[in-house]
Amino acid sequence: MKSTWRLFGVFLLLHLAGCTAYRPASLPGDIPSSLDQEIEGRDISVGDSVKIVLFSREFFTGIVVKISPEEIVLGKTGNFGYEETVVPVVEIASLQVEGVAGPFGLLKGMAAIGLVFVATVFILVVALGGPPGMN
Repeated sequence: MKSTWRLFGVFLLLHLAGCTAYRPASLPGDIPSSLDQEIEGRDISVGDSVKIVLFSREFFTGIVVKISPEEIVLGKTGNFGYEETVVPVVEIASLQVEGVAGPFGLLKGMAAIGLVFVATVFILVVALGGPPGMN
């Protein structure tokens, strides 16, 4: 019976992991860019996890290390250690920051986690033949 509750705990932890996604963002207000100025999103800042897509369709992901009017420097730990990538601001087609997805994203995420949790409990109860202590 203990292994069943351990399995239940593992399922619960897996369901609670991750409710984030990339959402539109913009450069800080004093940095000119070719990005659409109507983006509804917060400005990026040093330390944010971002995804940058260039006009050439090439993309980069990483943590913002430096922001200047000419470039954004992203840092990332990979197979070859820590690497920094310099992305010219004028080549950026879209900019996204990792965070809770969209408006009401946290509410949607929590609702999804709740539904999956309830479904998991229901499946475990049915598979084990009843609630704990009834066997």
